[in-house]
Amino acid sequence: MSAVDLRAWIAEHSPGSALIDLVDQLLKALPIASEFQRDRWNIVGWKMRPGNGRALYLYFDKISNSDLRVVSKIWVLHGRHAGNVAHGAAFGRVDALTFLDRVVGNKPLRKLNNADFLKAEKLLRTKRSEAGAYGLSKTLGAFSAWLNLRTGLRLSYVSRIKKRNRHGRGANDIGRREKLIPDQVIRDLIGANKRDDISQYDRFFLQILVLDVGAGFRVGELAHLPAECLLEENGALQILYLPEKRGKPVPKVVPPSLAPAVRQAVENLQLWTADARATAEAWRRKRPLDWRAISDNEEAACYFVGKFAHEWTADPNNQLATASGAYHRYKRKYFDVVGMLQECDGNLSELARRLDVTWMALQRMLREQQSAMDGRPIALMANGQLMARFVGDRRAINEKRIKLHTGTTVYRRYASVRSIVKEAQSFQMRGETFPQPTHSAEMEAAYRRSFTLVRDVNGKSILEAHEALLLKHRPGKEDDFLAITANDLAKWLYKKGQGSVFERLGIIDPRTNAIAKFTWHDVRHWLDTQFERGGLTQQQIALIFGRKDVRQNSVYDQTSSRERASRLQDAVRNGQLVGLISDTYSRLADISRDEAEQYLEAAMRMVNIMPHGLCTLNWAMSPCPHFLSCFTCGGDQKDEGPCEHLLVDGNDRSQVEEVRRLRREAQTALGVVPRESPMFDHYLRVFTNTSLKLERLGVGVGND
Repeated sequence: MSAVDLRAWIAEHSPGSALIDLVDQLLKALPIASEFQRDRWNIVGWKMRPGNGRALYLYFDKISNSDLRVVSKIWVLHGRHAGNVAHGAAFGRVDALTFLDRVVGNKPLRKLNNADFLKAEKLLRTKRSEAGAYGLSKTLGAFSAWLNLRTGLRLSYVSRIKKRNRHGRGANDIGRREKLIPDQVIRDLIGANKRDDISQYDRFFLQILVLDVGAGFRVGELAHLPAECLLEENGALQILYLPEKRGKPVPKVVPPSLAPAVRQAVENLQLWTADARATAEAWRRKRPLDWRAISDNEEAACYFVGKFAHEWTADPNNQLATASGAYHRYKRKYFDVVGMLQECDGNLSELARRLDVTWMALQRMLREQQSAMDGRPIALMANGQLMARFVGDRRAINEKRIKLHTGTTVYRRYASVRSIVKEAQSFQMRGETFPQPTHSAEMEAAYRRSFTLVRDVNGKSILEAHEALLLKHRPGKEDDFLAITANDLAKWLYKKGQGSVFERLGIIDPRTNAIAKFTWHDVRHWLDTQFERGGLTQQQIALIFGRKDVRQNSVYDQTSSRERASRLQDAVRNGQLVGLISDTYSRLADISRDEAEQYLEAAMRMVNIMPHGLCTLNWAMSPCPHFLSCFTCGGDQKDEGPCEHLLVDGNDRSQVEEVRRLRREAQTALGVVPRESPMFDHYLRVFTNTSLKLERLGVGVGND
């Protein structure tokens, strides 16, 4: 579909849409070698970590409704144009719209309504897991909002599917306990490195596990570590890595107790993968063609198949017959059968014995050499079919030869390619060289195989295969290589036909006395929880794990309610928390330490974490009297100051900043709300109580 056709489609199905003005930019956002009208796009170029992948297809033909299929392509391209859609989001959009497609049938785009989206949501609930249905319904909501904004359709669908917290701070102790890997399992796996009875395969991946335990990588980050990833800074061992999800590229500090094991693991991996890195470097220097990408573009396919046909027919070793001799297929050698026949005084039987060939083969070779000497072409066709001996000849250019050279089905895919090969066969039959196509520097540059393992958000390569720590030789091919991928890591934990690594090594879960089981991402949860237990601040933990928002820590914190309460009790004892409970504990401690401890135990049985502090009220038993507005107390109320259940940690920067934010908003409101309004008193209490809390913390109110 050309730009003109796409504008016409938009004008017909969405009159007045601003998308018409974006058509040129949308078409520029197409993946390389793809066309809008095709229903299969190779979007491997959208993947920031392509690994070994040279093709990754997005299938729009899963959507039957023609209008919905076109608009889904526009939606994906608009996301690419806006810069917020990578390969995963593109798959999610198409996947979500397949459910909408199944409920709308052939309904035109202009007649879509909220009821259609609600039906799709209902279908999602029955066909997908809770987490999957939640994510796809959110995507449907985004599509509804996009249609409303970009096409004028009156849609206001919002997902009604809720997602339960199965682990982390928002869940219960049972969920947290199930998610958290027991320390004994981690210890036993690391200890298996010292065993002599494990395979080299397991030993290799155990080194990778040591790195993960020491730094808590996302699985993609772990698979794509640089070969030179160790950094010594101020006596601390750090690991350089390439963060996913646009996290900050800050080196990961390895806990001192794990530093020797991590250092040894990296050195082992560097040694074991050195040959594969050398192979990758050799391939990079060759700059081979990327036939997967070529096969997706007819113009490129014709150019490079034509170039191959020229090189093949120009090679003297591929001449089918010459005036100087004829070729024997099985002996793979030319024989001057005409000259040798003269030496045998015309005795064909003697010549056949001397050459050790069959009578039929000798007759064919004589005919071919004589035809070449007479300047007559060899017959290519017989009864309208390509002669069988030409199809099987290793020197002949044909479909088999093209497939072996390209590794693709480009011959069957395009009639234009088949025409080029047929013409090249005619040239080869005449002993002539197929003409070389006009050189295209653009084609030559665009269709070279990429060895990029990681790209940045702008598509620039930031890690190539020869620079990666985790490489291996391609099975059965010592002259080729593969990158270790996240899929390889997952297969090690459970390899088909060999069971899990836990079974092979006899690793037992002490909670159940059964064979242990976890995923690579669970290690990240385990290490996060260790840092929580160790007393690191939320900002430090977020920085270590490459998170932009400290609130993301909550999902990974699997400490139990008792552990969390115990930590906070220690913080109260040490004077780190400010609030009524801290003040009361201090006063009681001056009189009786036992009574103070009893009070602390009773007051902090329950802890609810909020952005601006910690609430010790048991919400399951008593609803919040201030409707979660901890700073609205005072005035006509009996108790002055912030809520008695509120505790704020002065060492937690996020809590302090949230209190400051609430104070600034209240101060702004006081400047515009009339004094006679009830809201003036509300904001005055918030302003007064936040100021009081910041003063008690001794941190200042910040910029007013």
